[in-house]
Amino acid sequence: TVTVDVRFAPTDPSLTIASAMVEIGLPPGFSVVTEDLDALVKAGQSLTSDSPLPVIERYELAGRKLLMYVRSVSAEYPLTFSFRERARFPLRAQTTFSSGYDYYNPQLSAQEAPVVLEVK
Repeated sequence: TVTVDVRFAPTDPSLTIASAMVEIGLPPGFSVVTEDLDALVKAGQSLTSDSPLPVIERYELAGRKLLMYVRSVSAEYPLTFSFRERARFPLRAQTTFSSGYDYYNPQLSAQEAPVVLEVK
C-alpha cells in the first residue's frame, strides 16, 4: 500500500479557482482505496457553500486517471489531501502525468511528471 499526497493551488495569490479539475495519474496494477476518497467527499459536504476551504465535490476513476472535481481552490486555501493505493501484485509501473486546471479556464493549468513505482 502506498499513500499518495496531493497539493494543488494557483500560484497567483489573488486568484481563486471556483471550479477546478485535478487529474491524478494512476499506475497500472494498483487499486485505489475508494473509502479514502469517499471520506474526503463526505467531509466536503459538511462545509457551507460560503466556506473559503476547497471542497472535493466528487471523484471518478477513469482508466489510469483519478478525476477530482473541486470547488474553491486558492493560494491561501490550497487543496491538500492524501489517499491510498494498493498493489495487486509485484511490478514496476509508471503513472500517467497528473494535472490540475480551472475547469472553465483550462489555460490556467499545471502538470506533474509521471512517477515510477516498484513493488517487490
